[in-house]
Amino acid sequence: MWHRAHQEVIEQKGRQTDVLRKKQREFRTGIIKQIHEKQEKRINERRAKYQEGVKLEELAKARRQRLDEAKMGKLNELRFIFYVLRSFQYH
Repeated sequence: MWHRAHQEVIEQKGRQTDVLRKKQREFRTGIIKQIHEKQEKRINERRAKYQEGVKLEELAKARRQRLDEAKMGKLNELRFIFYVLRSFQYH
């Protein structure tokens, strides 16, 4: 009788230990999942900021190119005007 009761207590503690281990694994798995999700979110945010920076750099480069083209156009226009005015001075 005592042996049977002792055996039941041991089995019950074993089941409780199994349940506790299962809960601990689930908790650990949940925490690891949260960590991975946050890391992935940070990676995606950094990637988005990088892409935004690249886009802004491309826009700035295109703007500088348009300004350079406008400056060259004005310089050529002024050169032409200067050339025309000089040619009238000599005639």
